[in-house]
Amino acid sequence: MLTLFLSTVALAQSNNAFRVHTGPLLQPSDLSWGLQSTIGSPAVIRDEATDTVGTTYDILLMVYETQTAGTSDGCPVGEWGVGLAYSFDGTNWSDAGAIVPPGDKYYTCVAAHPSIVSLGTGTDWAIFFKAEQDPTGCTSTAWGCDRYTGVGRLALQYVGSTGPGSFEYSLTDTAVEPVMQSVAQDMGYPSVMYAAGNYHMAFAQNPDVYIVSSPFTTLFSAPGAPVITAGTSASGWEDDELFSPSILCHTSTSFKLYAGGRDFDPYPTLDNQSTGGFSSTDLTTWTEIADDYHNLKDDGFEVRHLDMTTSGTGNRYGAYHTRRIGGTNEVWLSSTNQFRWYNIQDKRCP
Repeated sequence: MLTLFLSTVALAQSNNAFRVHTGPLLQPSDLSWGLQSTIGSPAVIRDEATDTVGTTYDILLMVYETQTAGTSDGCPVGEWGVGLAYSFDGTNWSDAGAIVPPGDKYYTCVAAHPSIVSLGTGTDWAIFFKAEQDPTGCTSTAWGCDRYTGVGRLALQYVGSTGPGSFEYSLTDTAVEPVMQSVAQDMGYPSVMYAAGNYHMAFAQNPDVYIVSSPFTTLFSAPGAPVITAGTSASGWEDDELFSPSILCHTSTSFKLYAGGRDFDPYPTLDNQSTGGFSSTDLTTWTEIADDYHNLKDDGFEVRHLDMTTSGTGNRYGAYHTRRIGGTNEVWLSSTNQFRWYNIQDKRCP
């Protein structure tokens, strides 16, 4: 079990009414571990906790990925791990360090693309991550000897307050084998919500988006057919690839999914990148939401990873994402009017 201690610190317009907030939330230099060369794939949830003197805080928790070692024959994309950061005001963030460093079992090379969802208790969350292993010398494992092993999982739990403005969390139950297996090489970005008795995991498997469902966070079936296919939108914003889907509740019986889309001319030359949305009432048939909220040619930057969140009644949006600034990935936030960080929904449908 790994324990995290969080303490308060001194507080130091885009398409379709999305406003890009000034400055990054986190930069690689803010991290306390890894190579401090990159940060990406942010996923954010809100907790509410009361300290030992009776003060209640809204706490944002962010899981993210970062590189921990360079490339090698066994790990050709380098080694990557998952960390956790926190904020007491939605703007100033502190790093709590590594929660899933690479080097164990099925993620000897890569633990990346994290997501987080409430388990419904208000004090427990499940964290998922993409996993890759070094298959060198592999002879027999429960999950096979392919490099791309699937999706891992662990649990985050609120323990209690340790003093004024200080709180304790623990990390437990890291899955001993992938909770979803039999994935393709270009699989990634698992995003999970809970609705109607099941956890629903959306993910990209280039070039399309898939969804698998399970009543448990510990076992998902292997992917079947895609539910959203690249190149089928009316405007062509995702002609060649859909990536980084983010699934969330709209009402108890309607759902939304936002994703990045790329258009190459030709591959690997990027012609344009946008972020658009889809809606559904059954998680199988998805209808495109007419307008994309971000377009590289209009806004001048590419959204590399996306975690769409909602606040209030669910119609105010905050998009935590990665931007490349001066050759370095940073975490940023874009939001619609009246999005409130202290009222983020937990992706459990009402």
